Amino acid sequence: MASPSPSSTLPKEEEKESSAQQSNAQPEAMARSSSTKDPPPAPSWFTPKRLLIIFCVINMINYVDRGAIASNGVNGSARSCDDKGICTSGSGIQGEFQLTNFEDGLLSSAFMVGLLVASPIFASLAKSHNPFRLIGVGLSVWTLAAAGCGSAFSFWFIAICRMLVGVGEASFISLAAPFIDDNAPASQKTAWLAMFYMCIPSGVALGYVYGGFVGGHFNWRYAFWGEALLMLPFAVFGFVVKPLQLKGFAHVESKKALTSVETVSAVNDDSEASKVDGRSLVGRDGISADDLNTPCKLGELLVFATQAPVNYVCLHCVKPSLRPLSMAISTVSIHIFGDVPSSPLVGVLQDHVNNWRETALILTSILFLAAGIWFIGVFLHGVDKSNDESESQVSANAVANRKPLLDGNEDESPCEV
Repeated sequence: MASPSPSSTLPKEEEKESSAQQSNAQPEAMARSSSTKDPPPAPSWFTPKRLLIIFCVINMINYVDRGAIASNGVNGSARSCDDKGICTSGSGIQGEFQLTNFEDGLLSSAFMVGLLVASPIFASLAKSHNPFRLIGVGLSVWTLAAAGCGSAFSFWFIAICRMLVGVGEASFISLAAPFIDDNAPASQKTAWLAMFYMCIPSGVALGYVYGGFVGGHFNWRYAFWGEALLMLPFAVFGFVVKPLQLKGFAHVESKKALTSVETVSAVNDDSEASKVDGRSLVGRDGISADDLNTPCKLGELLVFATQAPVNYVCLHCVKPSLRPLSMAISTVSIHIFGDVPSSPLVGVLQDHVNNWRETALILTSILFLAAGIWFIGVFLHGVDKSNDESESQVSANAVANRKPLLDGNEDESPCEV
């Protein structure tokens, strides 16, 4: 039997090669069409300024809670006795649960533990889930946990609730700053971030007033219940609105990738720094802010002035798809080396020193080291990577760039000689 001639086998081989090229071209074409597709239109409710206002209000409520739990009206004072043997029962959380300074400090540390554990989790979920739904879930947890704080019956119960408050807050802090950075005018990004983070000291200050008023006129529990009612509409808002899309993430139906910017409370947890021996710097059994005068006020202003540039650097030192990780690492570092150990350590230190000035001086001396480290950054070369293309766009461009330079060669295989 005669063997097939080489000329008869060539067409079959060419057919196989062409069919293989067509099969490879189909996913490439799909990748080009999906990646070059225009981004989805903005929801009807959305304007950049409206988004900023909503996020600022939510951030304000978050930090009202921080200030309220540190206030005299809510945190209160522990049971104490004078030299004559006359004892006071104490007030607020400390008085009702008979907390030591160490236990009182653990409440803020419990909050930070929840915040730190949840931050990377929300950062990961944002890559595959709708970010606004994640915010809704987080704010719902926050609302229920705040209500639980008001209903607490023991120290450990309120400690667990404070941890869950941190979990709920992690979703919002992780996702809000990238949205603001994406939608702010190019020339006002830092200003918009500054407005967002201005809600931190403003919220803490308002929380002191709110906690003192509610705790003094009603009961410390009502302060937490009031916070839960204020946050409830925003928790619902996170579930019902059509979500936005973040820069640097591919659009996926019902699963949008959003950045987890645990944006970064940097110095934001200084609500506990203004409390020593369980007492606020303002109010009964504490010290009047007027006595501290200008130096302390100026110092607080300058400390919080670092927030906007620090957060801006965290957002712009990496490409858009890595912003959640950048902010999560920043926040975790801030709290692991800051708030988590500081509150109980301050309580122990104050128990031994029994002088708030010496305790405060020891605490603030660490800022000299921080200032020196930041000053080194002046001599480092920086590159703004915020405008880098996302990974999906890069892969799409790589596919598109495979086209031959000459139109006449479009039908030829790249490997053909």
